[in-house]
Amino acid sequence: MLIVKHRQPAVTWILGIVTLGIYNLIWMAKICDEVQNVNPQGRKNVGGANAVLSCLFGFITLMIWPIINWFKFCESMKQQQQAVGIAPSFSTGVATLLVFVFGTHVIYVQSQQNLVVTTAEANAAAATHHPQQPLAA
Repeated sequence: MLIVKHRQPAVTWILGIVTLGIYNLIWMAKICDEVQNVNPQGRKNVGGANAVLSCLFGFITLMIWPIINWFKFCESMKQQQQAVGIAPSFSTGVATLLVFVFGTHVIYVQSQQNLVVTTAEANAAAATHHPQQPLAA
């Protein structure tokens, strides 16, 4: 069973502004853990703790650590979309550009995550309503 939460993208973005970015750290940790939960075999998964630590202490590595984690995270978003059976619609370029537009990448990433949640729920509902019938001999 997937443990992925559907969140309102605009509310997520506003909470990040109101809390001066603290909610964004919590949100990033949750999103990274959810991506890992959906696709545990993903080679590029970034754990929640790793994501938060890279945001907090990335200046030590001249922002190399957070940049590497960001691109790994973007790749794992595409992999999780494939894992639930949809064509990857997540764009690393769009997400990266939106980082510099008032942090609106949060809205984009969360809306893409919600797409995964909706698809996974639909797949689970279809599996429970139409169980596999054994083949007759």
